[in-house]
This record gives sequence, structure tokens and C-alpha cells, in this order.
Amino acid sequence: MEQTRAGYWTAGVFFAALLLIMALLAPLVPGLPFIGALILIFYLPVLCVQYGLPVALLLAAGPVLVLAFMASPVLAALQWGIPAVMAFAVGTGYSRRIAPLRIFGFVAGGIIALALLACLGVTVIGKVPLYDMLQQIVNQAADEAVAYYIQSNPASAQVVAVHQEVEMLKKTIPVMIPLQVCMGILMTVYLQIRITQPVLARKGYNILPFPPIRLWEIPRAMVYLYILAMVMKYWGTSRHIDWLNILAVNADQLASFFICIEGLAFILYLLQHRLVLKSGSQAMIVILVLFVPIFQIVAFIFGLADMLLNYRKKREAM
Repeated sequence: MEQTRAGYWTAGVFFAALLLIMALLAPLVPGLPFIGALILIFYLPVLCVQYGLPVALLLAAGPVLVLAFMASPVLAALQWGIPAVMAFAVGTGYSRRIAPLRIFGFVAGGIIALALLACLGVTVIGKVPLYDMLQQIVNQAADEAVAYYIQSNPASAQVVAVHQEVEMLKKTIPVMIPLQVCMGILMTVYLQIRITQPVLARKGYNILPFPPIRLWEIPRAMVYLYILAMVMKYWGTSRHIDWLNILAVNADQLASFFICIEGLAFILYLLQHRLVLKSGSQAMIVILVLFVPIFQIVAFIFGLADMLLNYRKKREAM
């Protein structure tokens, strides 16, 4: 037991020392803060359960303060402060034996709400035009990409088409970035829980399991939101109402994402009744649905079918 405890303390000291070295070298190696953020996200919850919140806070606070001094307070808050808060919240949920699904909802919802409030405060109180700044950054990056393409292919017949596509992307990307950030937070918290659970289980901690994807059920309200988004998009485009079009694009992406998740759960449910799916096979199916467009369309159709027909509920009731 003493050897095990000594091993745990060695791991905690190594964690703090590694982050301190990364903080000191951050001005010289730009990618180190990102790697440190991943360490905070996926290992700090384990330390919270092992040592308790006060000790884990001490282990993480020092490197964050050093990064703020060596680089900048803004960088430290964004790249290490927010991941540390997420990790503390998840670790506290584990310690209090809260259901993982509730941890996921509270942490993801809280981080998204804080991000929205921060952006609102910067825009309204600080008078900083975030959307205009984002639009300018996207325009500059798009113009540089087009210039590089024209320079590489001066005689290409696709120059006009490329210009048209880039102009469309200039209008679309800034509108979709807020939702993509929210989706990224959801995926990060989910991966954080799914990765830290088996780590703690191997260390002997009894952690409540996360429900398997095949049992997930997304509310049917997402179908209604998708239909509403289509109507809003039509009115926003035809009547040239920019703010309505922005809302429509984000609502469309949000509803489509969750309908695809419902379809993914439905597909895994059907396969599980016919085949014995191992973790690697399930992970491959998840990756295909999330990143390959044709599989996203298939998952979207399956999700609509399950939401409208309640197939899984009816089958379980038989």
C-alpha cells in the first residue's frame, strides 16, 4: 500500500514538474501550451480523485501562474485555465459519485455558458467588435489562399469558380464558428470522461459507467428545430435578413449534429443485436459518422427514422 501511495505521489509530482517545464519553454516552443492543455484535460481529473481537489489545485496552479508570467495571462487563461476548470469539475463529479451523464451536461453547459457570457461582455461592455474581427481574419486567410492558388495555377480555368467558392466561404465560416466551438467543447468533455473513466477503474476506483452510445436518445425537439431552421434560412435569404440567416445556419448545424448522433445510436443498436461489436469497431463507426460526409447522411436518415418512429422504444417494449 505504501509503495502504491508513493507511486501516486510520484505521478503527481511528475505531472506538476512536466507542466512547469512546458510553461518555462512556452515562449520558445509555441506548441507546448496545447500539449499541456491536453494533459490537464485528460489527467487532472484523475489527480482530483486520487488526492482531492485542494492538492490537485496546488499541483495545477503553479504551472498556470508560471505560464501567465512567461507568456501572457490571456494565453494562460485560455489554454490552461479553462481546461483546468473543466478537469476540476469532472474530477469533483467523480468524487461525489455523480452520474457521468449529469457531469457531462453540467460541465459542457457551464463552459459554453461562460464562453457566451465572456463574448457578450467583451462585445457589449468592452466595445470590442468580435464578429468584425473574426470576419477580417477569415477574409485575410481566404485572400491569401486564393492568391497562392492563382500563383500556383496561373492558367487554370477554375480561377473564377474558386473566387466564387471563397466568397461564399467568407460569409459562411464566421457565422458557423460559434457553434463549432460549442460542438468542440461537447466533444472534448465527452472524450475527457470516456478516457479518464477506465484510467481510474484500473487504479481501483469505482466510477459510475457512461451509458453506451447505442442507448442514447436525443429529444424529438431536434427534428422540430431542424424544420424551423429551414424556414428561418428561407426567410433570411429571401428577405435579406442577415441576423435571421445567422441563427438559421447555427440552428441547422446544431439540429443536424444531434440527429446524426441519434442515427449513430440507432445504427449501433441494430448492429449490436446482430453482431458482437468490439470497442475498436464501434470507435471506427463513430469516426466514420463524424468525419465522412456520406456516412453523416446515412446517420442523419437513420436518426430521423428513429426519432419519428420510436423504433428502439417499441422494440424494447415488445
